[in-house]
Amino acid sequence: MECRSASTHRRYFSKFYGQWSGKTHLEQMSAESLARMLQAEVTDSVTELSCHSGHVDAEYVTGYSLEREAELRTLCDPRVREALAEHGFQLISYHHLPLLLANATTSCGNRLPTVRPAPSRVLP
Repeated sequence: MECRSASTHRRYFSKFYGQWSGKTHLEQMSAESLARMLQAEVTDSVTELSCHSGHVDAEYVTGYSLEREAELRTLCDPRVREALAEHGFQLISYHHLPLLLANATTSCGNRLPTVRPAPSRVLP
């Protein structure tokens, strides 16, 4: 299995997380915080944003329930969509990844092509 951080064309971004040392840090998961992190940390490559968003299920108890819903609210916040569009980020699925990586190595050497879609093209 390939180590996520070993790829030169993909980057694993794990800083969007709201709990460490057993304490909740919701301030780390606000729309403003995510927008700042994206601007400062994301480069011209495919970046996998690690998160565990979702709704709380009373029948499925975890130690990350509060944070899960906070992540979901942030990811659905219109300000995040605006930040993505402002910086030219494009959301893709794993379905698009093989083609994007193949094109990157043939057309750009070691760098991925910069994709700058119109804001209406940014996926929900």
